[in-house]
Amino acid sequence: MHHIDLFHTIAAGAEIPDDRKLDGVDLVVYLRGEMLGAPSETLFWREGYHQSVRHQGWKLYRTDMPDNRRWLFDLTEDPTERTNLVHQHPERLADLEALLDAHNAEQAEPMSPNITQSPQLIDKHGGQPYEEGDEYIYRPN
Repeated sequence: MHHIDLFHTIAAGAEIPDDRKLDGVDLVVYLRGEMLGAPSETLFWREGYHQSVRHQGWKLYRTDMPDNRRWLFDLTEDPTERTNLVHQHPERLADLEALLDAHNAEQAEPMSPNITQSPQLIDKHGGQPYEEGDEYIYRPN
């Protein structure tokens, strides 16, 4: 399984280190038309406590802070991610959790510690005030 990773695109033509596992594909060959189709059917994101996976039209967000929260979206039916289906599709949740766990097991720990942690509202921009019941995650800086 390949994952899109800017390292492979930016390093196009450069020697790739072989002392660690790197995921990703070089996007330049797709931009030039040398490769057709999608570079990957699975995409991963990781940032501190926040992790996401997009696979076969579904997207899972999970965060360990606060309270191990999960958001699951069917992007074919809900491209703007409005309806959390985590309780309606436990089998899809389990599948995406397994993909994310396998991906994380292959990754190195961050080389520098997080200095601060800031709450980030879900589906609101920074200019909108927090209201009781709003969902949020913590983003490290």
